[in-house]
Amino acid sequence: MKKSSGEAGTPVKQQPAKPKAIRSPAPRPSAGSQRNRLAEEAVVSATRALLLEIGYTQLTIEAVAVRAGVGKATIYRWWKGKPELVASIVREWVAPPSLDISQGSPRDLLVDFIYGIVRPVARGPFGQAFIEMLGDTAVRTAISKFMAERRMPIKAIFARLVETGELPKRLDVDFLMNTIFGSLLYQSIFWNEVNERETIERLVDLVLDGKPAARLLPPQE
Repeated sequence: MKKSSGEAGTPVKQQPAKPKAIRSPAPRPSAGSQRNRLAEEAVVSATRALLLEIGYTQLTIEAVAVRAGVGKATIYRWWKGKPELVASIVREWVAPPSLDISQGSPRDLLVDFIYGIVRPVARGPFGQAFIEMLGDTAVRTAISKFMAERRMPIKAIFARLVETGELPKRLDVDFLMNTIFGSLLYQSIFWNEVNERETIERLVDLVLDGKPAARLLPPQE
């Protein structure tokens, strides 16, 4: 007679319990990444302040580190050197406005975009610092790379004017943009003239259709 599994002397096989699913805790922000972000913001803020206070020529990585309260090694971890650090600041400073270039007056859009780009160097201490930067080949090279991106919306606006027949199909867009920005830069560097919005409006009018009024001196008050 077979003994049941429950009878004495016969071991009862226990089924292994299924392991309970363990939920991983939600990831928490890394304290290290938080410190890095705060340190980076401190470096950017210090660089901006020093550019306005002492200009580009006298700016040093050591001065930035002291002002930001970080070590020089921290700065070199994110930027190759002074030119790259300053170029990243300029990139933020000359950011054009966020506009839908498919809507609105192309002429007004041109003025808005150009003014958004040149406004930082149009007035104040940063204008002088910007002029000093242009003497550094490394900074000028870095700035030219992202300025090429800034030109793309302006090219698209000119393309709209060509599509509507307001400008000829064989339009030399690069030449027109160089004419606009070259004129504004010339006024700032050699004549220390402030590029007000009104100046940009007149220049855009002159480039687009050569309105006689755009060539005249502004009325005397």
